[in-house]
Amino acid sequence: MNNRYETLSEASKVAVTRCNEWGFATTDEVYDSKSLIDIAAIHDEETYMDEDSFYLVSQEGAIGFSEDGETIDWLFIPLNSTEDLSPTLKIKATPNFCWKCGKAVTPGARFCGACGEKIC
Repeated sequence: MNNRYETLSEASKVAVTRCNEWGFATTDEVYDSKSLIDIAAIHDEETYMDEDSFYLVSQEGAIGFSEDGETIDWLFIPLNSTEDLSPTLKIKATPNFCWKCGKAVTPGARFCGACGEKIC
């Protein structure tokens, strides 16, 4: 669940591939795929987000919003979902330096570019 989306529209297009009905987290409103995409487009036109904010989509299609990159406000929850939605963002730590030679490693690299050592 590390995919980040700059707009609710982008996130909703991914969510509709995983689910077909959502409830809004703080009301009894229910959205189908079309109404979710429609409300997302309206929201994006009316809302300014700063550069640290983003949306994310869970495995089951829940849509969350993070304003600070650490906490998640879950907005749209799939109906009958059994998914445990954490209020905090879990980001897999990645090494910045090779443990063997101490050189900086390219983000996402599996091996050190300087000495060839495997990066965990």
